[in-house]
Amino acid sequence: MLSLQLFSTLVVSCTKFDVSYLGDVGKALAAIVTFGDFNELPDRIRVSSDKVTVDQVLDNYEKNHPGVKLTREYVSKEDTYKKAHQLYDEAGFRLQDFIFYIAYFISEGLALFPKTENELINPGESLFKWTKFGSIW
Repeated sequence: MLSLQLFSTLVVSCTKFDVSYLGDVGKALAAIVTFGDFNELPDRIRVSSDKVTVDQVLDNYEKNHPGVKLTREYVSKEDTYKKAHQLYDEAGFRLQDFIFYIAYFISEGLALFPKTENELINPGESLFKWTKFGSIW
């Protein structure tokens, strides 16, 4: 199984991605259900509690696991792409490669929404405050 340490080798440290906390997803769903005029809602609604970088995740992991120091050695997007396709072509989807696939999606920018509907369904955070990364640890 790929470790979090290997995850850190696959993604550029400043690559941002969206994170959503389960509580925020539930609150967003309640806001959507009680929205009012559903014709004003887009067909696809994307929400995100926060945007974080890979380094923020790794730093937070180290902070919450005393004595653990992750080695950060970055691999190019091209090499990550080749490795992802090689793994999939050889064995299909395997659960033990899940962290690698997450790293691949992040490196390709597929985990960063171009825009969210946060403001549409929760204007000015008037219904609830979005959870910020690291605030619950």
